[in-house]
Amino acid sequence: MTAKLQPSPSVQARWSVVSTRLAPWCIWILFALLFLRALFAVSSDAGRGWDFATYYRAGTLLVGGHAQELYAVRAPTSVSGLPISSLVLVPLGFLEERDALLLFKIQSALFLAVALFLLYPYVRARVSNWIQPNLILSVYLLIALLYAPIWFVFEVGGQLTPLALFCLVLFHRFYLEERVVAAALLLSLAILFKPFLGAAVLIFILARDVRFLKYLVLFLAAEIAASLLLFGWHLHLDWLITVSQLARGWTAPWWNNAAIWGVLNELWFGIQGLEANPEGPEPTLLLGITLALQLLLVLLFWRLVREIKQAQTSAEQRDFLVMLAIWFSLFLPSLIWPHYLAFLIIPLAFVLVRMPMLSRAGQLLMLLVLLSTLSVESRFAQRFVLALFLTVPVAQSFVAGVFGSGTLILCLLFLVFYHKELVQIPNESSYSYIP
Repeated sequence: MTAKLQPSPSVQARWSVVSTRLAPWCIWILFALLFLRALFAVSSDAGRGWDFATYYRAGTLLVGGHAQELYAVRAPTSVSGLPISSLVLVPLGFLEERDALLLFKIQSALFLAVALFLLYPYVRARVSNWIQPNLILSVYLLIALLYAPIWFVFEVGGQLTPLALFCLVLFHRFYLEERVVAAALLLSLAILFKPFLGAAVLIFILARDVRFLKYLVLFLAAEIAASLLLFGWHLHLDWLITVSQLARGWTAPWWNNAAIWGVLNELWFGIQGLEANPEGPEPTLLLGITLALQLLLVLLFWRLVREIKQAQTSAEQRDFLVMLAIWFSLFLPSLIWPHYLAFLIIPLAFVLVRMPMLSRAGQLLMLLVLLSTLSVESRFAQRFVLALFLTVPVAQSFVAGVFGSGTLILCLLFLVFYHKELVQIPNESSYSYIP
């Protein structure tokens, strides 16, 4: 039987006092800080030569009628989405570079803001019976202010990650409400922009959600067909080659790879003394080890899907399946850019509303997950720590790997050891976005 999410009366009393006296002031202060940080991030020239350069080039090529050259230059920051997804970049091609940078960052900020706005009712509906609304909003805004992966989007000049996050938040909402057609459409669009999210499909296959999968396959097939009609076979072959090369790329010592397997790459570099090459193939032995561990990961999630289908109600299963799908999509690839951790905000919301039901150790581990995301923007700390290990390649490589992979490694450990506690959630009636 599912336990109700209800802390002790003393805890409720203390939180009520804090909410009544401090939270209203905190809300206004946090809104102001969020606005100022967003204003600074949007107006700065940061990222002009990073991801933005790739997207701006794509926009100008499309406007100039040179779409076949989209993947002529293969780089780690190449547009990874299906060729048809590049159509959203067309407006950039009509503008001067500085104006396009501003527009792209504004677009990123708007999609992030809307995604966070749409996710908030999910959080509020599940904790409003024991936390005052003002305090809920204060904590939520504080996390948004400090959650480095969403702000890293602006460090690289803007990204399509916010648009994919917006799609994922809506997918989560519709899937919980059993609106499978809309949910399938939104997940297919997220995959269209960020193909690595396609790994999420395996979770729904394991769950045998045939009705949802039927619509998802139909939408994906329609999007692929439309892309082929617009851009032709040759461009899609170039896209497949580019994506496959980047998917198996590796480099070290390098903190920008947030994938779990990044630590293995870094350690391999430290032990073998190989040169960093993000576009080169992985050594055969390292590739074999990685594939074996990825197979174990698949078996782990197969076990998790089986457990939640046996232990939870249908609404709880839907919620947990979405979380597993997002986690699995982030855990499986060999290359995860730091801004992809923005997608982690949905599973983090799922866990945070269940914090009182976790043991102290589980709560501490989840707090470490949140703290670890600060490393995404801690370039000074990264360089300072790495400088201490210049004469110890293995140690330096390991530290570089932990900086990048630490967040997802902690998430995986949390899921392994505390997934049973996550099934103790509010009653069925709380499973709507709006209370």
